[in-house]
Amino acid sequence: MNISLLTATGHNNLGDELILLQEYRYLKERFDNPKFYIFTYNESSSLLPEDSNIEYVSYFPKNIRKRPFKNLKYLFSNIRAIYNSDLVIIGWGGLIYENEVQKASSPIWQWKMRIFLAKIFFKKIIWLAVGISYSWDKMKNLKFLFSWKRTKVSVRDEKSQNLLSQINIKSTILPDPVFSYENTKKSNEKSKIIWISIRKNYLKDEENNIKQIILYLSKKWYEIIFISHSIHEEDKLANDYLLLRDFSKKYNLWITRTIKETLVLYPNLKFVIGMRLHSIILSIIFQIPFVALNYWLKTDELLRQLEYDYNISSKDFDFPDFIKKFEKLEVEQNSVKLALKSKYDKMKQNLVLDYNNFFDGLEKS
Repeated sequence: MNISLLTATGHNNLGDELILLQEYRYLKERFDNPKFYIFTYNESSSLLPEDSNIEYVSYFPKNIRKRPFKNLKYLFSNIRAIYNSDLVIIGWGGLIYENEVQKASSPIWQWKMRIFLAKIFFKKIIWLAVGISYSWDKMKNLKFLFSWKRTKVSVRDEKSQNLLSQINIKSTILPDPVFSYENTKKSNEKSKIIWISIRKNYLKDEENNIKQIILYLSKKWYEIIFISHSIHEEDKLANDYLLLRDFSKKYNLWITRTIKETLVLYPNLKFVIGMRLHSIILSIIFQIPFVALNYWLKTDELLRQLEYDYNISSKDFDFPDFIKKFEKLEVEQNSVKLALKSKYDKMKQNLVLDYNNFFDGLEKS
C-alpha cells in the first residue's frame, strides 16, 4: 500500500506536525507495511520517526519566483508520488479556507491541481477531518475538490459539514487525531510554571492585555513561559515567537524557540493560558487546568463539546473577567484535572472507533 499524505506540515506548527504524526501512526497500524509519500514545505520540522518507508516530497509550488527551475523538480516529484500511490489522503486540519488573518500557504487552485492529478491517475481520494471556512455563496467553486465517485469525505466540525451539504457532498465528522497522542509522562505536581499561548491579531487590545496578564501572574509568583506553537519562517502573522519575543525580553521571561521544545515541556506545567487549538488539546491530554482564549470556530466547538467553563472570548477580552476565571480555576484545579482526564479517556476511545468505522467503510466501498 502506497499512500500520499497531504497536510499543512512543514511550517514549524506544532499542531500540524502532531496531526501528521498521529496520521502516520494510525495508518501504519491500519495497513500492512505501507509506504508513505509525505508532502511538506520543509521536512526538517517533522516529528516523524526515522522510517525507510517514508519519502518526503516538497510541495509544488514552493518559492517559485525565486527558484523556478527547482520547482520543475517539485512538480515532477508531486506527479510521481501521486501516480505511485494507492491512496491520496488530504487532511486533518483547516486546509480549505477563503480568508484568515495569516496569509494562505496553499490557495484553492493548488488543491484543485493536486486533486486533478489524483483523478486523472484514477486514485482513491480521502479527505480526513478537514476544516472548511468558505462563503456559502461560493461553495460551488469547491465542488471539483470533493465530487468524484472515488472520493470519501470527512470533516472536523458541523459548519464544514453544512457547507459541503450546500453542494450535495455527504461527509462524516471525525475528531482531531491529536487526541490519540499518548500521554507517557505525569505532570509535575509541584510545578509553578504557567504557559501563555497567543496568536497574533486575535486578542482584543493585544499589547495591553498581554502586559496585564504578565504583571498579574508575576505578582502571584508564577514562573511564566511563553509557548511557541507556530514558528512560521515566512509568515510573520503565524509566528508566535515573533509576537511574544519582545515581551519575553522586556520582562525577562523564557520563550520556547522550537516546536519540539514546546512539546517536551508540557508535562512541567501547572496552568496554561491558551489560545491555539492544539494548546487546548495538549492541556487536555496532560490534564493541565487551562483558561482558553476562545478565538475561532474550531476552539469554540471543542470548548462547547467539553462543557468547559474556564474560557473567554479573545475578541471581547475583559481583564477583570479573566482574573475571575483564573482565580476560580486555582481553587478548583484538582477537580478540573479529574474532569479533563475523564473526558480525554472518552475522546480517545471514541476517536479510535470513529476512525476505524470510517476506514472500514472505505475498504467496503
